[in-house]
Amino acid sequence: MDQKTKEKPVPDELSELVVNYCDPLFISDRNRIHQSNVRKSNGTITYINYKNQLWGVTAAHVANLENSKNRLTLCGCGTQPVYIAESNTYGGFRPLRKNEDDKKNPDIAILKISNEIKINHFDSNLKKAIDLEKWEKPDTTEEIITPVAFGFPTDHKTQQGRVTLSDLVLVAGYISNKWSFYNDGFSFHAELQENSEYFLSGMSGGPIFHAEDREHDPLLIGIVYQGIPGGKYKEPPGLGMNNVFVFGHTLTPDIFDTWLYLAGFDS
Repeated sequence: MDQKTKEKPVPDELSELVVNYCDPLFISDRNRIHQSNVRKSNGTITYINYKNQLWGVTAAHVANLENSKNRLTLCGCGTQPVYIAESNTYGGFRPLRKNEDDKKNPDIAILKISNEIKINHFDSNLKKAIDLEKWEKPDTTEEIITPVAFGFPTDHKTQQGRVTLSDLVLVAGYISNKWSFYNDGFSFHAELQENSEYFLSGMSGGPIFHAEDREHDPLLIGIVYQGIPGGKYKEPPGLGMNNVFVFGHTLTPDIFDTWLYLAGFDS
């Protein structure tokens, strides 16, 4: 989504790189887990490598949709759907918020990914993880002005035979306040020349990058927890469809350590 500015465009190579770092996270009927359906809701899962362990991150409000009827599933190309809580040795996502009224902790949920899921889904679909061990703090010459967020909006799926396809969407905009690893969160905004074609519900859990000075090696700086406009059946945004907003939680190695602690992981 381009803004009404002369900011340099986000390179196509970035999208080609990032699509390997994340997946749509489908909310599936437990009795019809193999059924492809464009009407399925979804969030986004971001893969992170940290301390010799593969992790999955999404929004807590996405993880909390799992209940006795609905299951969180990963669907690959040519691989069987993976029902996470049953297939993963370490169990399902651990949300840092238990419900919508809990505002104390970040809207984040973390999955410790077992070797079974790594082999059957992650490796089989040639996925990659963002290496948080190589995270380098932006220096004074790398002011973050226009972050770039990625995710899979739920209202824009298509069906191809038995396969449900989800579009990976890129959103870039001006940050509303200076990004800092001392702040828990941040937001950014893009004013478009025309109304947006996309509703952003489903991007929750997607990665946000600083790419202005690191186009071929983007720096992960956050995780999406809300995008506006949301869904086609939600109340229209007050500023119209040509104004796009993304809200994210700041992410650094130190912050991820805190999230792991809050989720009850030992490391």
